[in-house]
Amino acid sequence: MLKKKILLSHLAVYLKSNKGFFNALSLGTLSSFLSQGFNFVTIILITRALGETAMGHFAMTQSIVIMLITFGILGQNISSSALTGKFRRRYPNHLGQLIGNSYLLTTLMTLLVILAYVCLSGKLFPIALITQEGSFFLKVVILIWFTGMTFDMLQASTLIGLESFRYLVKTDLLKGLFSILVILPLALFLGLTGAFAGYAVSSLIGVLLNQWFIRKELAKHNARIEFSFNPVLVLRILKIGLPVFVAALFISPTIWLTNRLVFDAENGPSVLGIIFVCRQLLVLLQFVPVQISRVALPLITNSKGAPEEHTIKRLSLLTSLLACILLASAGILLEDNILAAYGLDPEVSLMPYRITIVTLFFSATNMIIGQFAIAGRSPWNRAYADMIIALVTVAVTLAMVKTNLILALPVAMLISLIISNVFLIFSTKSEIPSFIR
Repeated sequence: MLKKKILLSHLAVYLKSNKGFFNALSLGTLSSFLSQGFNFVTIILITRALGETAMGHFAMTQSIVIMLITFGILGQNISSSALTGKFRRRYPNHLGQLIGNSYLLTTLMTLLVILAYVCLSGKLFPIALITQEGSFFLKVVILIWFTGMTFDMLQASTLIGLESFRYLVKTDLLKGLFSILVILPLALFLGLTGAFAGYAVSSLIGVLLNQWFIRKELAKHNARIEFSFNPVLVLRILKIGLPVFVAALFISPTIWLTNRLVFDAENGPSVLGIIFVCRQLLVLLQFVPVQISRVALPLITNSKGAPEEHTIKRLSLLTSLLACILLASAGILLEDNILAAYGLDPEVSLMPYRITIVTLFFSATNMIIGQFAIAGRSPWNRAYADMIIALVTVAVTLAMVKTNLILALPVAMLISLIISNVFLIFSTKSEIPSFIR
């Protein structure tokens, strides 16, 4: 009994001493759970209604949007969190100007991407995709979807830097409800056309909600957004953002290219639809590691050199791996129910599904250690690690696409993450907690 009381006492002290981390993690996880959970249900119902082939078309379109966002946001999905948190504590008088310069930089990049997209869009779309939905409509929807998602991601990162996780939860709850109440009916009545339009409008609603909450949070700090160009602030944004941008620059085009390789093969749209479902499951299963990586970066940046830096890193990695074990176990135990919920043929989709479950561990580790690199002395290691992922993914996909189409992308992602993790562990070992070295 006495030992139990001592253990509980130590646990209470440990939780209290790391209150900031666990508060941010719990609210951030709730936010991610709401967002991904509602989207998870929406995708299940859309897949059941439209089938794997239609979801293959959806996956191809989504990969184009993600690739455009990479150029539009210019790594600010990471730099905004880190710099906003730092300025909030150390330079509060310049906080509004920092956020304003982030908006200006993103607006400039968005306009440049739109211009490039108009010129090159004909090369981005497979002929089958244009025939399916109509060229003009699809291109317009992608522009709206891309613009909304770019600013939505920037603003969400700003809210994280402001530690406004309650506002983030509200935004994700409303966006999740929108996906169920609006995107799903549009998809059911109008097919893929409705799904594309629904996601485009949803991203714009996220921008409006985030903007409202950011302004409310800034008012608490007696600050407001200042749209006055400051080259010094822009350079600080780019210093953190550029390595992240270069990293994403390898990954996003790779997703589009490998999707295109599968899509153009015989029965490609149907196979890509199954892979898309597995990827959505991976996104859902890794929502805790993703949230940990988002929460950890500003905390690590602000505690650099302090005793708590090591504790935050250790908590981030251990909590992430524990979450992966629990979620992967649930995924294996419920695999029949999950595949049945999507309406997928278990004989065809079981192996891609199981490979995706295994990939969860390597994906989560890659995210967390990658944040250690960004916050540390070697931020470019994150870019090099993603370059490895890109090159290996393309090479493996090319090698397998003609011999085993259904496993080409899952196996390529798994192998690329394993090799990337080995590189990150050895190149960033000075930033990694000693218990895994």
